[in-house]
Amino acid sequence: MILSNLLIKDQDFKSKPTILIEAFKCRSQGIAYMEQKAAILFSHRDQKIHYYNYDPDLHVVFGSKAEEMNDITSFFSEEDVHIINQYIKVINSYMLERTEKKDRLICFSIVGSISMVSFDNGYVVKIYPQIYDRNGCLISTLCFIERTNYIGKPILLLDKVIENKTYIYSRIYRRFVKENKQDLTSDDINILRFSGEGKKEQEIAIELGVTLANLKRQKVALMDKIQVKTLAEAIYYAYKKGLI
Repeated sequence: MILSNLLIKDQDFKSKPTILIEAFKCRSQGIAYMEQKAAILFSHRDQKIHYYNYDPDLHVVFGSKAEEMNDITSFFSEEDVHIINQYIKVINSYMLERTEKKDRLICFSIVGSISMVSFDNGYVVKIYPQIYDRNGCLISTLCFIERTNYIGKPILLLDKVIENKTYIYSRIYRRFVKENKQDLTSDDINILRFSGEGKKEQEIAIELGVTLANLKRQKVALMDKIQVKTLAEAIYYAYKKGLI
């Protein structure tokens, strides 16, 4: 299971175990049941994964029974698997580097899409660091898996609760950058919508009535406008703003 890499190994736990993890197991399962979601609790101290899926639409992809997850790696392209594993390394490293309590009030979101006969939809995995011990070791991480309408390459977002700001991870810069508030034109939005639907550049150029060269220039300009380096980041930006 690709998400199992969120289980962090080799932390130097010095404090004694507490009953907190048992309480969080009950709480996680309760939230998943009440909200009909899929939840995963990663217990880093004892290297265990606790899984609860109460969303019937996700059963075919992620499994249906508690303590059981499907290996969904085969549903992704090799490139998507590489991207998601890269994101997980970034997430784990970021969570372990947080020394101040205020910096731990964060949520990561991996957003992507799966295309298969029985499930053709987007997904978002929301990842929360839950418990740290007094030495800064991360005891548990809680994830929720939800459905979205997103189509495109996986995107990694970071929400900082106290700042009330969202950052998007740039694989070009290898760091989180702020979401830009620049408005996109109708042509920009159409380019992103058609691209998200999987249309080729030549098809999009015909749809918009422009030359292929002009289309390429427009794509570069719109990505510069919202300060992203990849088309996937631009598509997600437009999706989150409700533009596509």
